[in-house]
Amino acid sequence: MMGPRVVEATKLAILNANYVAKKLQSSFPTLYKGREGFVAHECIIDLRHFKKVTVEDVAKRLMDFGYHAPTMSWPVGGTLMIEPTESESKAELDRFCEALESIYAEIAAIEDGRLDASDNALKHAPHTAEAVVTSDWTHAYTREHAAFPLAWVKDSKYWPPSPASTTSTVIATSSAPASASKKLPRDPYLLIHHPPNLPPCLKQLPLSESEKWGPIWPVALKNADTASPPFSM
Repeated sequence: MMGPRVVEATKLAILNANYVAKKLQSSFPTLYKGREGFVAHECIIDLRHFKKVTVEDVAKRLMDFGYHAPTMSWPVGGTLMIEPTESESKAELDRFCEALESIYAEIAAIEDGRLDASDNALKHAPHTAEAVVTSDWTHAYTREHAAFPLAWVKDSKYWPPSPASTTSTVIATSSAPASASKKLPRDPYLLIHHPPNLPPCLKQLPLSESEKWGPIWPVALKNADTASPPFSM
């Protein structure tokens, strides 16, 4: 792809990202908007203000709608970075936004106490075919709500291969010095050291009071069994 087609693809990618941001703005705030309220080719939606639901819960629940979660907790912990690109149709963008709006309705019900904080479709997502057809269904919500949260999901259902209890979400790793490993929190975030070539804009992200040992940014690490970095980048 070269010449005018590159320009056209770029325009569509930016248009798609801003369309998603505007569609979701009443439910999920968008970070890093420009002076006119627009984003570039991606939009970062913020979930940090929720008290009883995490970004991991939302990422896993999206699988019940047939979507792999967007980039999670980068460059800011507790966020989803949605990058629809130029190839997505308006119909597909609308379906994706409808899925997130449906998830937001579930979040709101959990946050205000209408749904149990632990026994809900978000906390037990994703729901496998095996889990839904089992005779031992003990949840307060229905099997249909678990597997087919919106009517159009039935048209082309994707069944997640792993249940919530075994699904891990690891999207980055650590290059932190050994002296810092003892200070790393166990869950839900692993804090890692800035590599030398990290852009200055990321080095300026606000740090919490507990992040004293050096310039770091939060990266999602689920189901961590140790405080030491288990992988290398």
